[in-house]
Amino acid sequence: MLKIAICDDNEEMLKEIENIIMDSVSQKLEECEIIRLGSGAELADYCKRIKTDCIVADIDMPGMNGFEAVREVQKIYPDIPVIFVTAHTEYAIQAYDYQPFWFVRKTHLNDLYRVMERFFIKKAIEREKISGLMQLKIKNEVTEINVNTVRFVSSYKHYIIIHDTDMGDVRLRCSIAEIEKQLDALHFVRVQRGIIVNCRFIKKITSRDVILSDDSVVHISRDRLDNVRNAFQDFWRYR
Repeated sequence: MLKIAICDDNEEMLKEIENIIMDSVSQKLEECEIIRLGSGAELADYCKRIKTDCIVADIDMPGMNGFEAVREVQKIYPDIPVIFVTAHTEYAIQAYDYQPFWFVRKTHLNDLYRVMERFFIKKAIEREKISGLMQLKIKNEVTEINVNTVRFVSSYKHYIIIHDTDMGDVRLRCSIAEIEKQLDALHFVRVQRGIIVNCRFIKKITSRDVILSDDSVVHISRDRLDNVRNAFQDFWRYR
């Protein structure tokens, strides 16, 4: 379960941030605990005692400000992802002294959706690098797969088939859209209506097809070509 600490001295803003994060979490089917904190001192105290996965913090707060609180936490957890949220754009340059994951303006708070998407990609990559294993959650059942051995996923009637180089084919009763939502941050991309390809197995992309590492060919829908190319570029950018 992810632990995300959010901090702002404005209760209304704190609630808006929480709602965006919870909405982002539900879209990614992540399990998450959000810790609401109302001051920099509370943030520093909590995050020094309890390791969290991410900090989302205002900068301009009375007493200990966001910069000072993050500095205290980074003495113990120097690599913790920090997202600064502030109404003061002049703080942007100073914020980089703390190597933030992102900087979001309160006037453009909806940008936090995109930032959380990037954060989930980061966490997914970290998990995948550790083991390659992930859990697909379908209704009340959990199926474990290895993202390093699944070549592609295809749909057939009311089922999806996971084509795994080690385990062979695994069939699950669900829609391909349900699987796409869970694989999206792990470098899988939908190339046509019924097929999702693992970017790890893409050898080449032409104007019409994806060529996989075993030289098998999968046709790309015309309206998905740009998305497939972008997903493949992202895969190499994040490796």
